[in-house]
Amino acid sequence: MFGKFGLHCGGGMQRMAADNLIRDSADAITAPALLHVPWDDEVFPRAGQFELFELIRSPEKVLHARPGLHGSNHPEDEALWCQFLAHHLSGTGT
Repeated sequence: MFGKFGLHCGGGMQRMAADNLIRDSADAITAPALLHVPWDDEVFPRAGQFELFELIRSPEKVLHARPGLHGSNHPEDEALWCQFLAHHLSGTGT
């Protein structure tokens, strides 16, 4: 599980210098993955987060998006992350 991260930076921040490392790392992810995307993220624009999601090679990947800025979480998000992790660590994942 990861999120609030993408291939491009906004909000006055300089573009990350590790694009190739990020792309290669995403391509190497084959385990189940959940990417949390704040829909209105001012630090990592949505398009770059979607681009990162597309690069993840896992056959079981989930994109979880909610309205909000980079620093916001909804109370239900943490429970969703824990449920995803518990499901896959229990060996019952599909």
